[in-house]
Amino acid sequence: MQAVKMYRQGMSAADIAKLFEVSPRAVFQWVTAFINHGQAGLVARATPGRPPSLRPIS
Repeated sequence: MQAVKMYRQGMSAADIAKLFEVSPRAVFQWVTAFINHGQAGLVARATPGRPPSLRPIS
C-alpha cells in the first residue's frame, strides 16, 4: 500500500522499485491491482505449486 501511495503522489516507479528492492514492473503490478481491486488486490496470496518437501524441526 505504501508503494501505491508513493506512486499516486508522483514518485516514479523506478525510484519506488529501488526503495523496496523490486523491479519497476512489480510496482506497476501493485498499482494495477489496487486500481482494479482496491486494497483487497494487494493482499498476499499463497503461491501456487508443489509444497516444500522439508518440514521444520520441532
